[in-house]
Amino acid sequence: MGSSQSADRALSGVLAPERRRAAFFDLWSFAVRLSAIFGPMTYGLVIWLTHGNHRLAIASTGLFFVVGLALRTRVNVPRGLAAAMAANGKTPSQPG
Repeated sequence: MGSSQSADRALSGVLAPERRRAAFFDLWSFAVRLSAIFGPMTYGLVIWLTHGNHRLAIASTGLFFVVGLALRTRVNVPRGLAAAMAANGKTPSQPG
């Protein structure tokens, strides 16, 4: 999980326009904190509703990873990179 979080954070930094990068990372930080609350609460809720079924609770939190992966595959990186470069006033042929 740590490597996917690092890769997603790096991708967010690359896709963010320079002038809005702080806002993007603030949103990223908020999402990470929200997931740190929502994940364990979901686990506990599933255990409570199923009267102690930890296997179903693990499966329910695993479902979050599957949904996240499915959403991540829909990100068009070349298009986002081109949009970020355009917002920065650069063309794709200009170096960093």
